[in-house]
Amino acid sequence: MTHQLTLKKDKKVTKLEKSKFKINKRNLYYIIDLGLVVSFTLIFLTGLLKLLDVYGYASYPFEFLVNLSIVHNWNGLILGIIASLHAVLHLKWFVQKLKQIYRRTRNLKPKHSGNSSRRILTYLLNLSIAISSIILLVTAILKLPGVLAQLGLYPHYSLSLTLLHDWNGFIFGWLVFAHFILHWKWLAAVTRKISTKLKYGKVIMVLSVLFVLAFPMVPMGLNIFSPDKPKTEGLSIQRIGRFYFNPEDIETVRPDIFTNGHFSIFDILVHLDEIGEIQMQYHFRADLNTHVIDSINQMQDWWYYAYYDGGWVEGNAYRIDHYPFKPKMAITLFQKPIGIQDFYNTYTQENDRLNDNSGIVVIPDVYIVGSTSDLLFHNVEVTAHNLRNDVFQDGVITAIDVILSMADQGLLTYELRWYDTIGNAETRSYWVHSINGEESYGRCGFVYEEGDNDFIHLHNHIHIPSDIRVINSPEYLAYFWICI
Repeated sequence: MTHQLTLKKDKKVTKLEKSKFKINKRNLYYIIDLGLVVSFTLIFLTGLLKLLDVYGYASYPFEFLVNLSIVHNWNGLILGIIASLHAVLHLKWFVQKLKQIYRRTRNLKPKHSGNSSRRILTYLLNLSIAISSIILLVTAILKLPGVLAQLGLYPHYSLSLTLLHDWNGFIFGWLVFAHFILHWKWLAAVTRKISTKLKYGKVIMVLSVLFVLAFPMVPMGLNIFSPDKPKTEGLSIQRIGRFYFNPEDIETVRPDIFTNGHFSIFDILVHLDEIGEIQMQYHFRADLNTHVIDSINQMQDWWYYAYYDGGWVEGNAYRIDHYPFKPKMAITLFQKPIGIQDFYNTYTQENDRLNDNSGIVVIPDVYIVGSTSDLLFHNVEVTAHNLRNDVFQDGVITAIDVILSMADQGLLTYELRWYDTIGNAETRSYWVHSINGEESYGRCGFVYEEGDNDFIHLHNHIHIPSDIRVINSPEYLAYFWICI
């Protein structure tokens, strides 16, 4: 459509209106590339900051580091989706170039023109970006909380995986930057065309950029809109339903472990049974030092998942009447016909080991694996230090007592730190900040696991803070260094 303007006499000129913007192939390429530029810039900058933190060239407040990781991880998701679309749209071109290079290599008649060299350079650059992005994607998935543990790869590959991801990300950043330099004229030309020919084009582009920037901020701001903590907590039982309870109404059936006002996951089930919400049959087995659930609503073979605020689903072989309840935790019971007896067998072995040592906790193997050292101690005797006598009865031994006992024996040195929160998650626990002078920093530090060797790095690696994880007489305990 045109407007006609009359000038001198009958001479007419036409003034073109802004043409309507259509989502054709070129414009689609542009929109995707614009998303790539914005999300890549943000993920590269946040990744660079995290890389500086890993190597100690920068030190950030923990809250900033958590938010930095949130922005980085969500932008990684955005970048992965957009990059996949980009790759699909350019797949035909990529295959054609591969065939051309193959034919020229076979004919031994390579062209030496500048355009040919540029095309080959572009192809090799794109191939490098594709390989690098695959490495980034795989390592990012493996770095997700709990994945390595479920694969049984903790702690051996944690640090190497982190370094591979971070340094490959650094290389990926420069490759993408080079790709952008080779195509900046096209991107600039299309930007000018869209901003001038599209009605409200500039506004739409600015809003698109802001959306990509703002999307990763949503998880950080969710707590602003979340309601106050409910007066009741919840627990789910598969095939039966979800149940709510008031923690103030629950008393423990293990007063030998918990102080007044504190209780385990099992105590919640006992409470629900007492008020008639469920029908549970159970009994205590002294040879296992735990309560065993015979049935819930006439169904058998029950086990559970549990994790604290900010955690994730993870398998465990831990006694259900030892697992301390904390506000905002997630609890799910499910039927597990196979495997529970294996857990019970390890409980029996622990009890036998405890009896063989006249009731004294002696751990056959204790591993202290730092970033530069690997120590193994045999037959370590552990005594209670009552560090958390606000939760447990005096004399109850926890995983953190292993470190404290070894320090008493002159085997190592340590430093503890108390955290009320980690990021947005409530923790209220002591953490082992350093062992033998090797201090935690940023995303790197000591974690632990304990239990039977049959479940090493798998069901034993559960995220209960070591100062509230009651131990009996495990076959091993390990504190090891990881970076997340």
